[in-house]
Amino acid sequence: MLIRIYQKIRSLIAKNEINLVLTNVFNTSFNRKVLISYLTNPFTRGISKYHTNLLECYTAAEIFKELGYDVDVMDFRSTLQPDYSTYAAIYGFGNPLENYFYTSVFPSIKTFTYGTGCYPVYSDAVSIERVRELYRKKGRLLVNSARVAEHSRIWHYYMSDVLIVLGNSFTVNTYQPLQHPNLHHLNAFYHSINNIEPIQKDFAAAKKNYLWFGSQGAVHKGLDLLLEVFSAREDISLHICGLGRSEGLAELYSNELSLENIHDHGWVDLDSQEFINLMMKCGFCIFPSISEGGAPAVLTVVGNGGLIPVISKAAGLDLVEWGYIMEEVNAAAIAKALDDTQAFPIEKIAALSDKAHKHVKEEYTHTNYKKKLKTIISKNLI
Repeated sequence: MLIRIYQKIRSLIAKNEINLVLTNVFNTSFNRKVLISYLTNPFTRGISKYHTNLLECYTAAEIFKELGYDVDVMDFRSTLQPDYSTYAAIYGFGNPLENYFYTSVFPSIKTFTYGTGCYPVYSDAVSIERVRELYRKKGRLLVNSARVAEHSRIWHYYMSDVLIVLGNSFTVNTYQPLQHPNLHHLNAFYHSINNIEPIQKDFAAAKKNYLWFGSQGAVHKGLDLLLEVFSAREDISLHICGLGRSEGLAELYSNELSLENIHDHGWVDLDSQEFINLMMKCGFCIFPSISEGGAPAVLTVVGNGGLIPVISKAAGLDLVEWGYIMEEVNAAAIAKALDDTQAFPIEKIAALSDKAHKHVKEEYTHTNYKKKLKTIISKNLI
């Protein structure tokens, strides 16, 4: 009974947070306003290292403030209808932006849609297909292990004045059906936690250890395939961070997860000693995701620990010179990637680790992200 009451209270709190309207979050006095449709958490709870989306949202708000706008913020899932006539611009995605196109105020407001990954219609389709593939194989439908957009109403993707996409050319190409005339893209960034120099590693030992660093959507991110492939490879080990129990994958693959060469670390805090230990232990990160927006999770372990990326092209990262790109997401492609990377000599692994580490630290920074985003926004406000 107490558990039900607690769950109901949590549900009510979450609903209230979703329908918050934060007005003038920086307490400024400009003569024009922007509505950010993304997340309210960065302004009510602060910015944590849990996910880069908190800082992405705050950065957009900060940019508009710097450009002379009072900033209001709503959650992208909000069911409230703001007074659109009071805004000069809307930025983000989700309901508050989408609903504007159904009002008589359209087209008087400058609109910026922010795509946090591949085009939702594309991403939903490939994610569902991965889960359906697993269902056909195992007889269990793990719907919570997909990454399907709950609010993928798409008028704002078509009709916004500006479309900004997080990711690389692969990510951008998934938006091609829209034929959007004003599409821009920018690299993701990551939270730099500590400075582990790759030269400190024992690369002979690290060569045998791969890290899957993910979270929600384990099937979407290929963990089921990794468990199948690594269960047949006693010579190398898979380390797993962020596998949620509510998705059902841990139960379905309990036998594989109990093997000596497969290690489930649960949720690992970036500020923890365990995270540092994993950065030193693992030589590669492996991430066969079917759809991403620049994969900040991959950047986190490459930029902080110098892990060599073994990733799908759908990860949305241009790291082919510093890692290994899988053209397809299936067991055969993963098995080949493991064979190929295990054939790397120690000297090559050490060199790739050093180059990948330096490249990510220099290119995939929040400073670069903000600079490019501000350029895109400011040029399109003229």
